[in-house]
Amino acid sequence: MKSHVDPIRAIGAEFLRRTFTGFMLLFIAINVVLVLVIAFLIVQISAWWWLLAAGWLLVFGIGSAVLLAAYLIIKAVNPQLSKPQRVAVQSFVDKFERIAEQLSTPWIIIAFRVARDVIWPRRNQSYIKSVAEDGTTLHADYLELTKAFKQ
Repeated sequence: MKSHVDPIRAIGAEFLRRTFTGFMLLFIAINVVLVLVIAFLIVQISAWWWLLAAGWLLVFGIGSAVLLAAYLIIKAVNPQLSKPQRVAVQSFVDKFERIAEQLSTPWIIIAFRVARDVIWPRRNQSYIKSVAEDGTTLHADYLELTKAFKQ
């Protein structure tokens, strides 16, 4: 794999892994609640609620398949990293998330752009690269602006 693609894929895979973990926890929580509600309805009210359970099993199966496919794709895209590289990537993603949070960009848009960078890496117009460059240039621009106001 090309050396300019590895960092983008590592950063994208880490960001998507974090987003995936949130979706997975939400999926598990919703399904636990649904199991409890369906079990209560079956035991307390009527056995006809098994029909609801059948529909839930279909949705649960499809959702599980989608989550498994997402996990396998993220795992396949993530390059092999050494311990220092992994720590550096995690640190960068932490900073990336803080910048995105301060800019109030919706996480779904960030996830889409990062996924696009991971799937179709572009050397010159990577979203991750542009945010990193903007973060460093914004600081320099801000310092220049404050100097202009002091004059």
